[in-house]
Amino acid sequence: MLVSNPRLRWPWDHGRPDLYRLAVELWDAGQLLDSVCQPVGMRQVALDGLTLRVNGQRVYARGANWVPADILPGCVAGADYLALLTFARKANMNLLRV
Repeated sequence: MLVSNPRLRWPWDHGRPDLYRLAVELWDAGQLLDSVCQPVGMRQVALDGLTLRVNGQRVYARGANWVPADILPGCVAGADYLALLTFARKANMNLLRV
């Protein structure tokens, strides 16, 4: 499905973080096999030389390298990730390199 003139998602310090609701269903012979529904955002990201552009506008990237929170990813809870990302935002980061 084509989304005409979507509201683009912006980094937290540049504008609204608009989201859409995406629902996908898998059918076979009239029987629903699986479905998922989740929020998604749309944006354009481009690297123009050393300049980062988001939705066509220059953005000064302030960030860090993301390293695994634990050697075993299954040992990290959602609350742990939320805390780490909150720390990054409080440090005025707008980009994490994974």
